[in-house]
Amino acid sequence: MKIRGAHSRLMRREEKQSLRKAVIFFLLTILILAGTVFLGIPALVKVAVFLAELKGSSLPVEQTDLIPPAPPRLDPIPEAVKTNLIGLSGSAEAGANVEIYLNDGLVLTIISDNDSHFITEKIRLEQGKNSVYIIAIDKAGNKSSPSEEASLLFDDQPPDLTIEQPADNSRFNGQGEKSIIIQGKTETDVSLSLNDRFIIVGNEGTYATTYSLNEGENKLTFIARDKAENETKKELTIFYSP
Repeated sequence: MKIRGAHSRLMRREEKQSLRKAVIFFLLTILILAGTVFLGIPALVKVAVFLAELKGSSLPVEQTDLIPPAPPRLDPIPEAVKTNLIGLSGSAEAGANVEIYLNDGLVLTIISDNDSHFITEKIRLEQGKNSVYIIAIDKAGNKSSPSEEASLLFDDQPPDLTIEQPADNSRFNGQGEKSIIIQGKTETDVSLSLNDRFIIVGNEGTYATTYSLNEGENKLTFIARDKAENETKKELTIFYSP
């Protein structure tokens, strides 16, 4: 009898819960119908959208990287070279794409390593003056400002060198001709030496110096060397007797 009474109470409790749910559902239905009548369907849609946006705004939003990387840096390069191939190195944001520009044209893209360093393969220079700069692009696509522009000269031609006086195999005699004047012309911005003694070259490439002869045969060796290490060598033989 006790078990049957407990079972009856449980059934009555479940019936009350079911009735309560039915009443709540009925009231919600009435409210929705009333809202449809007084506000219209578009208003209900707007309310639903507002609630959805309100709920979404409480969720964490992924931040987008909008900050460009710092300008990359090129390691120092020679002022002039006599080969048309040169490798470059430098630093940029780790993992960034490094764009190499030669004479304002994109010639190579390389990825900076985890230590923010990069080394390129050989790039081909144009004859004469060349300008190089680089730009870094990070993983989010942000582009840096250009690096400082570096200039280098590709010159594979030896410098001009003429010796106007004295002539080869010239002969000088007496004490008054022991010291002779040597003059000629070469290119500007070259280093010029005579028997390992440097000679000053003027703005137009002209030079003049004196040279003290020894008795007998004198070998005069001229070497003109430009900034790219191209070299022109000439020799004279001069004879002197007291």
